[in-house]
Amino acid sequence: TFHRAHNYGALLQAFALQEFFKEHGFNTKIMDYRCKKIEKPYMIKITSEMSVKEKIKLLIKKVLFGKKIIDRHKNFDNFIDFELNLSNSLYTVDDVLNEINKNDILITGSDQVWNPEIVGELSDVYMLNLNCKNLKISYAASVGDNNFIKENADLYKKKISKINYVSVREESTQKELNKIISKDVNVTLDPTLLVDKNLWNKCLKEKESIKKDYIFAYVVSKDDNFIKIANELSERTGLSIIHTGIKNPGFEKENGSIYSYGPIDFIKYIRDAKYVVTTSFHGTVFSILFHKKFFVIPHKKTGNRIRDLLRKLNLENRIFDCFEDFIKFKDIDKEEDWEIVDNVLQNERMKSEKWLLLAISNLKLQGDNDD
Repeated sequence: TFHRAHNYGALLQAFALQEFFKEHGFNTKIMDYRCKKIEKPYMIKITSEMSVKEKIKLLIKKVLFGKKIIDRHKNFDNFIDFELNLSNSLYTVDDVLNEINKNDILITGSDQVWNPEIVGELSDVYMLNLNCKNLKISYAASVGDNNFIKENADLYKKKISKINYVSVREESTQKELNKIISKDVNVTLDPTLLVDKNLWNKCLKEKESIKKDYIFAYVVSKDDNFIKIANELSERTGLSIIHTGIKNPGFEKENGSIYSYGPIDFIKYIRDAKYVVTTSFHGTVFSILFHKKFFVIPHKKTGNRIRDLLRKLNLENRIFDCFEDFIKFKDIDKEEDWEIVDNVLQNERMKSEKWLLLAISNLKLQGDNDD
């Protein structure tokens, strides 16, 4: 999985799946596969592998925001080093194969592990297309943009067909894969939802609550509608905005940034917010878990997972595709029926848990019979 991306969602989903397995008594280890394409955007040291343009860009960034960048890097690395149970560092397919024991069950996911744009290819590591007899599962794997499947159908078919049990994160991806592979493809919850809120409360137990009301704004990539909606909400409520950017992207009533803070603080700032405005799937997830008044602007290409989740939970009224949609929305303090939402979510959680544990049980039985 993408456990070394300095991205809140990537690290929290990796941690959540690890903790789920620990809770169920499994000896769990995350393969510390060092994918250069994943790690490169978060590097803070100039290397010979960088282009001239990349070197200049990083140098300017360090001159302008040096302390923020170093503090962020340190906080994310601390989470990786102290919260994730990692294998030895692995750099090649052969390294990965040498790390695997014969009775290990291999799992790929969650996150966009099947997105060739992010990984740089349809990686044999993330597709579990490895020359070993180990039993294999994909859990809530994502392609990001389903056009990749349409454009590379034969390659996806060849690699995914070797996985014993297949689950993905989006219903739209399930439909595309069902067209090209003969085995069942299931839809399962992102790991951050597979575990219940008790895990996150446990992580937050030593974090003091923020008493003053504020709007929390979290954007993954630049979005003009996001800025406009956050500013409009700020104007209507009189509240200032706390955000995650390295600098103010255009908020009129800014109250600071948590850019340098680690993943657990990210959850805290959602937990304690009066309102949340986000383009992010995991910003949406934690808003739901902590019963926030939230407003989501899904990404035009990769927003399917947000739409699928909110459709399941009957929270589609929280989607705003443009600023004009938000202007028409007058009841910003509308409370959802969180008891109904939690019940639906718990039902989905139980289905995902049952599927995953049954897949492991069947594979263990299969492995015992092979022995």
